[in-house]
Amino acid sequence: MDVTCAILAGGKSRRMGRDKATLKLGDRFLINHVYNTARKVFRRVIILSSRHSHFPGIDVPVLPDVLPPWGPMVGIVSALIHASTPYVFVVACDMPNLSEEAFQYMVGEAHGGEDVIIPHTEYGFEPLHALYNRSCISYFLTAIGKNRLKIPDTFCYLSVRELRYHPSFQHKGHPVFTNINMEKDLSIIPDMNRSENRTIREMNRTDIGEVPSSSSLPGVSSPWGRTVMKKKTNPKIVTAAVIERDGHILIAKRKQGKQHVGNWEFPGGTLEEGETPEQCLKRELQEELAITAEVGGLICISEYSYTPDWTIRLLAYRTTVISGIFNLNDHEEIRWVKPTDLANYDFPEADRPIVEKLIKEDRQ
Repeated sequence: MDVTCAILAGGKSRRMGRDKATLKLGDRFLINHVYNTARKVFRRVIILSSRHSHFPGIDVPVLPDVLPPWGPMVGIVSALIHASTPYVFVVACDMPNLSEEAFQYMVGEAHGGEDVIIPHTEYGFEPLHALYNRSCISYFLTAIGKNRLKIPDTFCYLSVRELRYHPSFQHKGHPVFTNINMEKDLSIIPDMNRSENRTIREMNRTDIGEVPSSSSLPGVSSPWGRTVMKKKTNPKIVTAAVIERDGHILIAKRKQGKQHVGNWEFPGGTLEEGETPEQCLKRELQEELAITAEVGGLICISEYSYTPDWTIRLLAYRTTVISGIFNLNDHEEIRWVKPTDLANYDFPEADRPIVEKLIKEDRQ
């Protein structure tokens, strides 16, 4: 079975008081220990973090969360949205005792019909050492929208395979689920030199590619978009289609009576309860333009606050038209434009990082 491994590294590390992913254990970062085990089992590995752009010694994509980092559920659903495989094995960046055997055992227990494959120990579920199907996306997004962030609370709506005790869940005398929350926890990690463990230091911010938080730098530009967050809000998730044909990209002009009237945009719309972003985009394109489309990979994520109470997070996807004749229900006009010419059109603020991304790609 083709599975992506996602390492969650965007947490705030409140109990540790410093970034856990870049704690030094011996001569490596904590996240390097996790990555080095994962890459032996999984061909595809991604890292989820809106705080970092790269990690030394790790040559895999570092991708942003699709929502503010309000807990593990946000990291998990972000991994599912970014992944191209049906299943994603989620682990945290602070789990240095992972084992190849546990990974292989759990992947072997996925038969294709389950939404979640998760260990259930005497301490409860282990949601940060579990397999999730992309079918979970709509349920997790709905739960997040209702501020219900406990992952097991969604299990009553999902097909869950619980894995009880298995020998592979022990490794070097400790559970593979062992995680590091405070400095004193480092002493339980086997085969680590304690004197080195007590000397915890972080690399220079520029060395580890840490991205300043939006709360300290409103309006930050990053490889995945622009963030303008003046206070914590619950962003509305919106999808956008980047439809390409013969080297041109489809843009649509907003109709009178609509928000941002007269602006050009990438067609799409607001995620409804129970939808995945891909399902949302297919529905919106049918409603707005009367076309049937196939949604491809995620291009970038942009976030913008138009007012203190109205923030949108825009997910842009490469999209291909399968069938249909364009019928303009929500727009005055559509045009096919070369990527370099997109800068000549007025786009809403949330769309502009997409424009920048497409122009940059075209010039490379």
